[in-house]
Amino acid sequence: MKLLGTMSDGNVARRIGIPQAQVMCKRRSLGIPAFDRKAKIRWTSKRLAQLGKEPDHLLARQWSVPQRVVRSKREELQIKPCPKTTRRWTPEQIEILGTCFDTEVARKLGISASQVAQKRKALGIAPFRSSAPFEWPETALDQLGKIPDEDLALELGVSYQFVAAKRLALGIKACRRSSMKWTPEIIALMGMIPDGQIAKKINCSAQLVRLKRIELGIKGYRPS
Repeated sequence: MKLLGTMSDGNVARRIGIPQAQVMCKRRSLGIPAFDRKAKIRWTSKRLAQLGKEPDHLLARQWSVPQRVVRSKREELQIKPCPKTTRRWTPEQIEILGTCFDTEVARKLGISASQVAQKRKALGIAPFRSSAPFEWPETALDQLGKIPDEDLALELGVSYQFVAAKRLALGIKACRRSSMKWTPEIIALMGMIPDGQIAKKINCSAQLVRLKRIELGIKGYRPS
């Protein structure tokens, strides 16, 4: 039963040794949608952090996946849907799209970089390309090996290969989500102190702590 919808009906049939038609009939009788290869997505901590902060349909369009995939993941993590409506862009704000990195525009406007990228793409504006060599911020260098390469790449607006190359050049080991050891003592601190403080204790990013806390259904720290 657990395999239904997680791979093609043909693959399920071959695994358990029954006809494909039988698998399809059982899946349909249980109301399980067919496996959709196009719906596969790498759930980086950066993407997970955006769930609930922006409407599902905008994230789905940005990541080129069905909206149900985004909604399903958000509900799985018990994150409430985003109450925001579509942003109204002024002519002055539209003028700066593509003139600098999306992250810089986002900081200027007080919104997320993904919102900026979404609007820029919708208007057919090419992303900003700097001819100057990339300068690594000290904060980004400090995150190498503490968060996955693809997460840092999304944050900086570069490829994960570029981040990996820099990390390897500095002799820093890669951070793997599976290698994180969430001890009972660390889990007990979640919600009791800020995520950033926990991150410093276990030498990782606050984002990773936040995502683990959400996964465990623990509310964030609120000072009394």
